[in-house]
Amino acid sequence: MQAKKVKDVSSLIDINQRNCRVIQVQEHRLFLSRIIEGIIYIGRQGIAYRAHKGEQAYTLDNKSMNHGNFLELLMCWSKFDPILEKYLNIAIEKSKNRSTLSGGRGRGSLVTFLSKTTINKIINLISQWIQEEIGKEVKKAKFFSLLLDSTQDVSVTDQLAVCVRYVIQTEVKERLIKFLPVQSSKAIDLYNLIKNVLEDIGLSLSNIVSQAYDGAANLSGIHNGLQALIKKDAPQSIHTHCFSHLLNLTLTQASDSCSEAINLFGLLDRLAVFFNQSYKRMEMWKQNVIKNSVGSEKMLRLQKIGQTRWWSRDVALNNVFDPLYTPTKEKHRFITVIKALLAVANSKDFDLGAKSEALNIINNLLKFETILTAYVFQSLFVLSSTASSCLQSKKFNYTQGYKLLHNLKANLIEGVNNFEIIFIRTTEFIEYLQTILEKMDGTDNIFWSSTFMKKESVLKRKCQVN
Repeated sequence: MQAKKVKDVSSLIDINQRNCRVIQVQEHRLFLSRIIEGIIYIGRQGIAYRAHKGEQAYTLDNKSMNHGNFLELLMCWSKFDPILEKYLNIAIEKSKNRSTLSGGRGRGSLVTFLSKTTINKIINLISQWIQEEIGKEVKKAKFFSLLLDSTQDVSVTDQLAVCVRYVIQTEVKERLIKFLPVQSSKAIDLYNLIKNVLEDIGLSLSNIVSQAYDGAANLSGIHNGLQALIKKDAPQSIHTHCFSHLLNLTLTQASDSCSEAINLFGLLDRLAVFFNQSYKRMEMWKQNVIKNSVGSEKMLRLQKIGQTRWWSRDVALNNVFDPLYTPTKEKHRFITVIKALLAVANSKDFDLGAKSEALNIINNLLKFETILTAYVFQSLFVLSSTASSCLQSKKFNYTQGYKLLHNLKANLIEGVNNFEIIFIRTTEFIEYLQTILEKMDGTDNIFWSSTFMKKESVLKRKCQVN
């Protein structure tokens, strides 16, 4: 209407151009908003944005290629979104023209909003905004705790996780601020790194009231460690060696404290590797689990033993020695394991090496020492698993932690005093096993013991044979 009222031709053209420009800007914003939503969606799902190849815009009309989660998501949305479809087609056409002119060497000055450059810029902006919001919230609480831990990623780069813990209106909150690549693990370098990160979001080291790290000297050293350097800025801060980490170390060392424990967890690891390293054996395992299990037990899988994470020992143990064992229970995980191993040992589809290994694992599993040690550690893990989960809860505090560990210690002492109960349980389970094994076929080459094997008796038997 405005264009019709204007008699000057040049003014008419200018107005129409401005209107077209406004519409174009609005459409660009809508297109970019869809890209941002796609980036946020991929990030929430925790999946990869990019593919190994096929990211060039001029390849997007090639349906036979996998263009990665981000681009494939946009292509899917474009089927139901006219604006997205329009600008994707424009980007594809411009990219094809650019590729023809440049011989496929880069995209030059072409802007499509679909490249990894755009993705990374938007991710960095979102990250910056989240950090600023966390900083504002922490400043409302004023005081906060600092939590640090580092680990190597797949590129063998040491990544330092920087977290803060604070209270807002009685609600305890823990927030990850940033992952930082660490070039130097010296305490002074880590101090400068942390200081810069906190200052970037408006936080001061002087408001730190607590520090929680593992026992590494560069972090927890009382003279030259990171905690000592931070205490110069925040004298009121209390350093705590992470209780969960301490419990993890204690249980890991307990699992390697004696030959019986080493043999048990080594055997469980051998068992898991035995089935996992061959698809034929794994298929035999699946068939036996489905046949001899009920409900969710049919999805049972064996757990390998981790080098540092004690919970892998707990899972591996419970996946073989049923924690809910009762003499009247019809299906038992241990029996399922024995049957699966026997199926391998008695099958004509496996070589002598696999059969020998299966029999060897069976005979070691059926030793009285193995079963007794398993039940000892099972009773230990029942108590420690609950404590470990609670210690990792963000709503846990010092008072609760002290009471929990005090009760855990008391329960462990009580468990030592009640060793006879575990011994009786082991004996009952061995007797139950005996009745089951005697009814099974193909058990001629397996042996079990109802009590400890005495070394003297074994030695006498060897002498008599000789």
